[in-house]
Amino acid sequence: MNLPPKTVTCKCGHAYATELKESWCIKCGHRVFYYEKDRRSNKIRNYFMLSMGLVILTFLMYIIIEVLVKPLTTM
Repeated sequence: MNLPPKTVTCKCGHAYATELKESWCIKCGHRVFYYEKDRRSNKIRNYFMLSMGLVILTFLMYIIIEVLVKPLTTM
């Protein structure tokens, strides 16, 4: 479903007309959104995924330290 043409501007300053809800800037490669609400939800989703990745990485490091390093130091 195409929307009415709208001129959107990327963070890099490049402006062009689009009819899609989400597209990519040809100049810098960032996502450009038709609606401001979609841009905000994408930003929140990116922060959430980054924080979940850090939580998982921290948990794996804790497990490695508890399982491998602690027994080796008590020998």
